[in-house]
Amino acid sequence: MVKFTYGGESDSTFVNIDLDPRIEYKMQDLIDRRELAGELRKNTDLVTKAKAQLTAANTALEAIAKQIPKGRSEEIRELRSQTSAMQDSVKAILNSLTPPRDEKAQGITRRVSGIQAKISSPQRSVANGFGPITGNERISIKLAEKELQALLDKVNEFFNVSWSAYKELINSAELSPFTDGDYTPLKK
Repeated sequence: MVKFTYGGESDSTFVNIDLDPRIEYKMQDLIDRRELAGELRKNTDLVTKAKAQLTAANTALEAIAKQIPKGRSEEIRELRSQTSAMQDSVKAILNSLTPPRDEKAQGITRRVSGIQAKISSPQRSVANGFGPITGNERISIKLAEKELQALLDKVNEFFNVSWSAYKELINSAELSPFTDGDYTPLKK
């Protein structure tokens, strides 16, 4: 449906969109492609969820790093060290998803493709085609699913093992923004 509004008046009508008559296609091929593209979109959704979880973890780590008190005790050094190690782990996984751009590179450069690009590329290929799904598309889908599974394994291992142990460490540290000094009433 298309809706036009002008000068406070509006009108709408339904529009039929037909495929380019110069392109030969079979409706079943288009249906198969649409169904497969829908399945591949689920992979992209998983990557998006993984990225969101990692970003939230990174935000929490930054907040924790700011809360660690200044000092040189063994416990504080251990907290700083573990927090830094966790930040490095999160950064490594995020960089495997979408590698950072090389800001120093000049001229025309090819961007290193991360897992996110490797997963979205077959999805675009399938969604934009008209003919039957090709062997090359099926191969790229299998490779993308292999990359996705490796990513999910990394993310799950991080949250199930490293993150769980780190949370226990932080909870046992009892970080508090309050100083040890007792409050004394002020008098004039």
